Amino acid sequence: MKNFRTPSLSVALVALVFAAACTPSDAGPTADTPSTTAASTSGPMTTSPDVESQASPDSTGSATELFDLNSVVRRIDSGFAAAKTVWSGYDPNEEPIVLALKDAEGELQGVLAINHPKATEIGDATALNIGGTSLRSAHVVTSIATAEAKRLQEMPTFDFHMDIKGVDSFAMNAGGDEFFNPETADYTATLIHEVFHRFQDSGFQGGIGGQDVDGYAYTPENIELATLEDRALVEAIRAESGEARTDAARSFAAIRLARLDADPRVKLDNSQERFEGTARYLEHKFAGVDEQYSYNETNFDQDLVTDPLAAGGVKEHYGFGRFYAGGAAILHVLDLLGVEDAAERVNAGESPAEVLIDAVGVEQGQVEALVAEAKRNLDPLGQLADSAADAAEKAQQEPSVFGDFSGGTDEDPGDVPGGEGREITTEEIACLAERGVDLDDGKEISDEDFDACIQ
Repeated sequence: MKNFRTPSLSVALVALVFAAACTPSDAGPTADTPSTTAASTSGPMTTSPDVESQASPDSTGSATELFDLNSVVRRIDSGFAAAKTVWSGYDPNEEPIVLALKDAEGELQGVLAINHPKATEIGDATALNIGGTSLRSAHVVTSIATAEAKRLQEMPTFDFHMDIKGVDSFAMNAGGDEFFNPETADYTATLIHEVFHRFQDSGFQGGIGGQDVDGYAYTPENIELATLEDRALVEAIRAESGEARTDAARSFAAIRLARLDADPRVKLDNSQERFEGTARYLEHKFAGVDEQYSYNETNFDQDLVTDPLAAGGVKEHYGFGRFYAGGAAILHVLDLLGVEDAAERVNAGESPAEVLIDAVGVEQGQVEALVAEAKRNLDPLGQLADSAADAAEKAQQEPSVFGDFSGGTDEDPGDVPGGEGREITTEEIACLAERGVDLDDGKEISDEDFDACIQ
């Protein structure tokens, strides 16, 4: 999500409407709330007057039969070692990680604990061979203690700060559906991306600010300029000379300054590029040129949209999804320009765009002329304004972004018969997006996607 739901990096959450009535007692405990009731698992439960009640299978067989865990550990170690070299201060091996091993029905069968200081207290732990790796420890654990088993069973995707035996841990599903198959390359990339968000909690100075996706600037003027930005980034990435790259980067810088001056809502670009764009950049960089990963060093431009009518959901793209690719592309351009302190400056509070604007030396007095030149170079036929106007009109007809699951309307939760509003986390938003759900098409979310992402 690839996004945040932590206290230190809180974001404005959008309302989720349930068509069916739901009361607090119906909802049950959250993934962060201990419970004295047993988790729903496929294995037997054993109890003893002398030990904490246990849940989930009582042997390693069912857990280890799901996946080749030794291979999974080696792949994760390789990714962690590469990721450590990418971003100043970030070492994923410093984070305690618990991967919930789930079968095809989503039932918890055990956990894979990586670098967790209390792995042997989670349940029946068997150490895996980590010789030749940089990992501190790796255990497959079964017969999970009831409280932890319940949290992990009910976790829809991942949790940045789950209490596992008193340890503030990162938890993520491993299994349950194909997206979370830990034997795939992209699972390792997702893990590295999400664990990076934990690093941002303490490693990044300042907060993320609000994330008012529905209230974003879906105006013809802003959509036109945002698309010009993406065209400028594509030009900078594909440039065959240093001069051409710098010219394209200066176009981007001037357009961003013009957008910020025209509409304060564009500050969302800077903040989200700083948090989500950096995490996507990390995915590209650690993968190198290995194309088994969806994001790698060969395709920083693949998700940049140069035609606003090709964006699918206008609001979903320009107010949310665009910031992943944009932030990563900006950082890649900084690399190509030879800027060596970008990560440190972002850690200290600057956005990638601010670092790039400074690097190419664009000042406010130059903006008007540079934007006019960018329009001539990047939109020589003058067609983008009309496309942006059509996209802005389309956005007005689109439903609330991520805000309604009752059939595509924008009704207030209080107006839905029997409905109860609750807030949806951006973790859940990103989960839906990652599963290919287009929330702007007005279609009802499938039960499978809903159950996988919404607690």
